[in-house]
Amino acid sequence: MITRHNLRLILVEPEQPRNIGAAVRVAANFGVPSVTVVQLQELTDEELIDIRIASSGAVDHVDVLVVPTLPQALEGADSTLATSGRRRESDIPLVASVAEYLAIDETPAGTTLAVVFGRESTGLTAKEIDLCHALLRLPVTEEFPSMNLSHAITLVVYQALFGPRIGETPPPPSDNETLAPSDLQERWLAELAEKVEHKEAQMRRLIHRAKPTPEDMAMLFNLLKSCLRPE
Repeated sequence: MITRHNLRLILVEPEQPRNIGAAVRVAANFGVPSVTVVQLQELTDEELIDIRIASSGAVDHVDVLVVPTLPQALEGADSTLATSGRRRESDIPLVASVAEYLAIDETPAGTTLAVVFGRESTGLTAKEIDLCHALLRLPVTEEFPSMNLSHAITLVVYQALFGPRIGETPPPPSDNETLAPSDLQERWLAELAEKVEHKEAQMRRLIHRAKPTPEDMAMLFNLLKSCLRPE
């Protein structure tokens, strides 16, 4: 479970001070204590005025931190989630909601989650995304995928603090398939853990993403037995 004190909002090179102010206002709405801005220069007096105006005074309740690099902004975070509305190639998991990521990551209570938002015009670079544990792409329409930065932040903060996507209902199994019960998945993972060290967490993430059927699990059990059978 993520609490407001364990949630970090990171803005990479925001192009408009008013968008920083809007992000600060969202943070204040939900009690998130700080917003981190990644840029080389400190905020100017003029930018600070614009931020204050756009935040409607929320800067009095939220710390605005400026750091020069994204790795510095991510220091101390247990889990890191990049956001992007663009299609990008990456080896990290792709999720449609914070709840989906937290389920995959099995995030324990007290975990610090850092969520990274990119530039208004170009978003995050591939290298910046690869610094994170997963990539969040909200399920917006293909016809108009671009979201206002503060709107995206609002949705993500709500998801992180209160659970699944707003209005989300689990999709029915396709083609009348029945998903394998979790205890069957756990039994397979336990048998794997007895034989293969340090792989259970990785396989757990894979199993959760795959959503196997009972037939799939039967195949995995047979595969495990055949791989471990003495020659």
